[in-house]
Amino acid sequence: MLFDNIKHFLSKNVKDSYGRDVGQLICINSNTKNEVISLELKLSDRSFAQFPIRYFRLEGNQLIFLYDWMVESEDLIKEFTLLSKRMEALEGLLGRNEISKEAYDELNNAFLKQYDSLKEKQEKLIKELLKNLEEVDNSIKELNIALAVVKMQRILKEIDEETFKNLSLTIQTGISKATSEKRDIEQAIQRIKNLPAIKPIQHPAEPRREGKAEQPLTVQVID
Repeated sequence: MLFDNIKHFLSKNVKDSYGRDVGQLICINSNTKNEVISLELKLSDRSFAQFPIRYFRLEGNQLIFLYDWMVESEDLIKEFTLLSKRMEALEGLLGRNEISKEAYDELNNAFLKQYDSLKEKQEKLIKELLKNLEEVDNSIKELNIALAVVKMQRILKEIDEETFKNLSLTIQTGISKATSEKRDIEQAIQRIKNLPAIKPIQHPAEPRREGKAEQPLTVQVID
């Protein structure tokens, strides 16, 4: 993403993929090639934070902010997919006798170490996603309670009709956005859980090549 492509977003509010305000874009950091490295936002709570450019994407004329769980989920899926393809390609090379067993073992061991590392990331990310899911669930419950209270206040005429409509619309919009986020987190959890399990394949060692025993030299004497 180039500086010129997003400079018109400076001083404007950045939203997340659910249409919620995240903060105001106040600074674009780019390198000497004009490539954007990171963006700095003034967040809704008035604090400031800098995010790598991979936490953002362009959707039409909107600059969209991506949460940690979105970025980390996509990164992990890409890493798993690439590693699976590499291991599959390595098996194919060995099967066609295009590489030596020694070269295969060296690369395969390196890939298996990468796989173990990715499995640890997978387990950690699933725990984080489940925690996020619980937080969103709690938000939905709180919003539903707030909506019930507002409806009771309307019935008891503690608030007028216009106030009720405004509050009801705000709360229902929040419930709708939170429900969409909950669905996305659930889908992310399922995708992460369904990542392929890579099992090491045991290949027989190459037979040792033993040199042929030297035959004794026979000398025939001719009279």
